[in-house]
Amino acid sequence: MRPRCFDRARARALLVTGDGLYGNGLTAAGRIAAATGAKVLAPYPLTRLERGAGMAPVERMHYIIEMAVDQLKEFRQLILVGASVPVAYFAYPGKNSVLVSPECAIFALAGPEENCAAALQALSAALSLATFRRKNALSDIGRLTSCAADTVLGGNFALVHSRARGELTVPA
Repeated sequence: MRPRCFDRARARALLVTGDGLYGNGLTAAGRIAAATGAKVLAPYPLTRLERGAGMAPVERMHYIIEMAVDQLKEFRQLILVGASVPVAYFAYPGKNSVLVSPECAIFALAGPEENCAAALQALSAALSLATFRRKNALSDIGRLTSCAADTVLGGNFALVHSRARGELTVPA
């Protein structure tokens, strides 16, 4: 039986923080997002986010209130994983501080002090999702060239290449 927070007819998002944004937590969030059509979001202030080829895409919340409200308006279900309900950082006269729409149902999967990665892995298991495999980054790019390596390494090829020659230079 599917958890109530994954009603297929609604647009949903996972608002993930902490150890849910890297390693096994992000892998589980990617599995859940791929299977349910959810979008993975991260709050504006975050300490660590794993990115790169084959990783689940994570969209960062906007800081500016109008942009954040616009970003969240499509969602009718918001699953909080270590995060709190998104609110504006400052009080603005005539504006609601809660950024999600009133029609959005909010579910808490894990609180701020809980293990987000374990909660995401448990939800993935409850949904009986197959193991998420990282895509082979080179399979989408083709031949290994400096441009392909730059794409796979996230734009840091010049730094890696200079380390291989024993030089440590940072690309401009």
